Amino acid sequence: MANITKSLSLILDPSQTALDPIEQIYALRHDRSAIEACHNMASARAIAEGRAPSHNTEDKEHTYPCSAYITPSGRYYVLTNLSGIRVDVANKATALRYQRMGLPSWLAVDALIAECTAIIEEVGA
Repeated sequence: MANITKSLSLILDPSQTALDPIEQIYALRHDRSAIEACHNMASARAIAEGRAPSHNTEDKEHTYPCSAYITPSGRYYVLTNLSGIRVDVANKATALRYQRMGLPSWLAVDALIAECTAIIEEVGA
Protein backbone atom coordinates (compact mmCIF):
# COMPACT_ATOMS: atom_id res chain seq x y z
CA MET A 1 0.00 0.00 0.00
CA ALA A 2 1.39 3.38 -1.00
CA ASN A 3 1.84 6.02 1.68
CA ILE A 4 1.10 9.29 -0.11
CA THR A 5 -0.23 12.50 1.40
CA LYS A 6 -1.19 15.87 -0.04
CA SER A 7 -0.93 19.20 1.69
CA LEU A 8 -1.65 22.77 0.71
CA SER A 9 1.09 25.36 1.01
CA LEU A 10 0.53 29.06 0.67
CA ILE A 11 2.96 31.12 -1.39
CA LEU A 12 2.92 34.78 -2.23
CA ASP A 13 3.05 35.58 -5.94
CA PRO A 14 4.94 38.89 -6.47
CA SER A 15 2.42 40.00 -9.12
CA GLN A 16 -0.54 39.42 -6.78
CA THR A 17 -1.36 40.60 -3.32
CA ALA A 18 -3.31 37.49 -2.37
CA LEU A 19 -1.91 34.15 -1.24
CA ASP A 20 -2.30 31.24 -3.67
CA PRO A 21 -2.63 27.67 -2.34
CA ILE A 22 -0.13 25.26 -3.90
CA GLU A 23 -0.62 21.52 -3.55
CA GLN A 24 2.46 19.64 -2.36
CA ILE A 25 2.65 15.85 -2.59
CA TYR A 26 4.73 13.78 -0.16
CA ALA A 27 5.57 10.08 -0.35
CA LEU A 28 7.02 7.74 2.24
CA ARG A 29 9.75 5.53 0.78
CA HIS A 30 8.88 1.85 0.60
CA ASP A 31 11.56 0.99 3.17
CA ARG A 32 10.29 3.81 5.44
CA SER A 33 13.70 5.51 5.39
CA ALA A 34 12.57 8.99 4.33
CA ILE A 35 9.68 11.20 3.36
CA GLU A 36 10.17 12.73 -0.07
CA ALA A 37 8.54 15.81 -1.60
CA CYS A 38 7.27 14.91 -5.10
CA HIS A 39 6.49 16.88 -8.24
CA ASN A 40 3.46 14.84 -9.22
CA MET A 41 1.37 11.84 -8.26
CA ALA A 42 3.23 9.49 -10.64
CA SER A 43 6.61 10.17 -9.01
CA ALA A 44 5.02 9.87 -5.54
CA ARG A 45 3.57 6.48 -6.44
CA ALA A 46 6.91 5.30 -7.87
CA ILE A 47 8.76 6.36 -4.71
CA ALA A 48 6.20 4.78 -2.39
CA GLU A 49 6.22 1.49 -4.31
CA GLY A 50 10.03 1.31 -4.45
CA ARG A 51 10.37 1.77 -8.21
CA ALA A 52 12.25 5.10 -8.00
CA PRO A 53 15.97 5.25 -7.24
CA SER A 54 17.04 6.46 -3.82
CA HIS A 55 20.12 8.40 -2.82
CA ASN A 56 22.90 5.96 -2.06
CA THR A 57 24.34 6.66 1.38
CA GLU A 58 26.57 3.59 1.47
CA ASP A 59 30.33 3.90 1.21
CA LYS A 60 31.57 3.93 -2.33
CA GLU A 61 34.05 1.43 -3.68
CA HIS A 62 37.71 2.22 -3.07
CA THR A 63 39.53 3.62 -6.09
CA TYR A 64 43.18 4.29 -6.83
CA PRO A 65 44.30 7.64 -8.25
CA CYS A 66 45.83 7.17 -11.69
CA SER A 67 47.08 9.00 -14.77
CA ALA A 68 46.09 8.34 -18.39
CA TYR A 69 48.69 7.74 -21.11
CA ILE A 70 48.86 6.80 -24.78
CA THR A 71 51.55 4.66 -26.38
CA PRO A 72 53.27 5.67 -29.64
CA SER A 73 51.22 2.97 -31.38
CA GLY A 74 47.96 4.58 -30.19
CA ARG A 75 46.91 2.27 -27.34
CA TYR A 76 45.54 3.84 -24.16
CA TYR A 77 46.43 2.80 -20.63
CA VAL A 78 46.31 4.13 -17.08
CA LEU A 79 49.07 3.94 -14.52
CA THR A 80 48.26 4.07 -10.80
CA ASN A 81 50.09 6.82 -8.99
CA LEU A 82 50.87 4.83 -5.83
CA SER A 83 51.85 1.33 -6.91
CA GLY A 84 52.61 1.77 -10.60
CA ILE A 85 50.08 -0.82 -11.81
CA ARG A 86 49.45 -0.48 -15.54
CA VAL A 87 45.98 -1.23 -16.91
CA ASP A 88 45.30 -1.22 -20.65
CA VAL A 89 41.95 0.34 -21.52
CA ALA A 90 39.77 0.31 -24.63
CA ASN A 91 39.77 3.98 -25.60
CA LYS A 92 40.53 7.57 -24.64
CA ALA A 93 37.19 8.11 -22.91
CA THR A 94 37.75 5.15 -20.58
CA ALA A 95 41.28 6.29 -19.75
CA LEU A 96 40.11 9.81 -18.96
CA ARG A 97 37.21 8.49 -16.87
CA TYR A 98 39.59 6.40 -14.74
CA GLN A 99 41.89 9.41 -14.42
CA ARG A 100 38.98 11.58 -13.26
CA MET A 101 37.10 9.05 -11.07
CA GLY A 102 39.93 6.73 -10.02
CA LEU A 103 40.73 3.14 -10.96
CA PRO A 104 38.38 0.64 -9.24
CA SER A 105 40.14 -1.65 -6.78
CA TRP A 106 38.84 -4.84 -8.44
CA LEU A 107 40.37 -3.78 -11.76
CA ALA A 108 43.69 -2.89 -10.12
CA VAL A 109 43.78 -6.31 -8.40
CA ASP A 110 43.05 -8.11 -11.69
CA ALA A 111 45.85 -6.18 -13.41
CA LEU A 112 48.27 -6.92 -10.57
CA ILE A 113 47.46 -10.65 -10.67
CA ALA A 114 47.96 -10.72 -14.45
CA GLU A 115 51.28 -8.88 -14.10
CA CYS A 116 52.50 -11.27 -11.37
CA THR A 117 51.41 -14.30 -13.42
CA ALA A 118 53.37 -13.01 -16.43
CA ILE A 119 56.49 -12.53 -14.27
CA ILE A 120 56.19 -16.02 -12.76
CA GLU A 121 55.76 -17.60 -16.21
CA GLU A 122 58.76 -15.66 -17.51
CA VAL A 123 61.00 -16.74 -14.60
CA GLY A 124 59.75 -20.32 -14.66
CA ALA A 125 60.28 -20.74 -18.41
